Amino acid sequence: MPAHAPVKFTLYNLETYEPLEDYICNFIPVRYLKLAIRLAKSKVNINPDTLAGLIVDLFKNEFSVNELRKHSEESDRMQVLQEIMTRAGSFMSKTSEKDPAGGVENAAAEEDENWLEDLEITLVKSFGWSLQEIDATDMESLFPFVSRFAGTASKVPEKKLAYIDQVDWI
Repeated sequence: MPAHAPVKFTLYNLETYEPLEDYICNFIPVRYLKLAIRLAKSKVNINPDTLAGLIVDLFKNEFSVNELRKHSEESDRMQVLQEIMTRAGSFMSKTSEKDPAGGVENAAAEEDENWLEDLEITLVKSFGWSLQEIDATDMESLFPFVSRFAGTASKVPEKKLAYIDQVDWI
C-alpha cells in the first residue's frame, strides 16, 4: 500500500500572501482521527477553536493558535481536517467489504455508526492495548494491520487434542 504524502501546512503573510514557513506532519495518531470525525459530524458549525487546537497539536506546537489564526485562512485549516478524513477514508474503503466506497466520511455522517469505538474495544480485548496506546498509534499503520489481522483469523489452525500414546514426539 503506497504511503501518503505528509500533511503540509503553510503559514502566510496574509497581506502579501508570501509563505512564512512550511510545516510537515508525517504521523497522524488515531486521536486526531477521532477529533476530526467529531468535527466533521458538525459540518455547519465547526468550532474554530477546536479545529485550531487540533492543527497546532498535530504539528507538535511548532506554532501557536494565535499565529495560526493570524497567518492562515479558514480554508487552509479546513484542508487539514479534510486531509485526515481522506487518509482514513482511503484505508477504510479498502478494508470495508460491506461498503467499499463508504469509508470514514460515511461513518462520520451516520450518527449511529460506532465503528471506531468498536475497533478500540476489539484492540483492547484482543491485545490488551490501552486507549492511550490506541490513540497514540499512527492510523496509517493501524488500519492495514487490523485489516490483515482480521483476514488471518480464519486461517489459524484448530487446536487438536492428542493423548500421549497418540504422538511419537514425546
